[in-house]
Amino acid sequence: MIKALAAAKINLYLDVIRRREDGYHDIETLYQPVSLFDELTFEIASRGVSVEGDDPAVPWNEENLCHRAARLVLDSRSASAGVRITCRKRIPAGAGLGGGSTDAAATLLGVNRLLDAGLGREELLELGSRLGSDVPFFMNGKPAIGRGRGEILENVEGIPGGWILIVKPHLSI
Repeated sequence: MIKALAAAKINLYLDVIRRREDGYHDIETLYQPVSLFDELTFEIASRGVSVEGDDPAVPWNEENLCHRAARLVLDSRSASAGVRITCRKRIPAGAGLGGGSTDAAATLLGVNRLLDAGLGREELLELGSRLGSDVPFFMNGKPAIGRGRGEILENVEGIPGGWILIVKPHLSI
């Protein structure tokens, strides 16, 4: 069994530059990790992928980013074993804090380690960018300027410390 903490993020600024032909937007943003975490547990299963969590607002089916991330690792190595993922949500869904993306990043790293799949950093980053534009940031885990769709990263200092108040109204984005 492997346990992981998946940190939330805030965007200290976000500049939407233009709409791309692929439907995404070119952006520039400053990602800052914050000390708000989801807790994930990864266990070997006989086959397949199962994901469960404690937030009824989150779909825990095949569309869940954790499920999709685990499937990418399993399929990339034609693994015969499966994985069971349990998520204790502390990052509110729909708050723009990257809860799904950080869980996907933690899943890529956790399942790779759990199954000793041998995927290298570049392979994992490529898989992460398939799941979401900010998943590579969460795999990096450091303050960074994100460009392109957000997946082109440049590490920066970020906020060295202090307090940030995060308020989540009953509205999701």
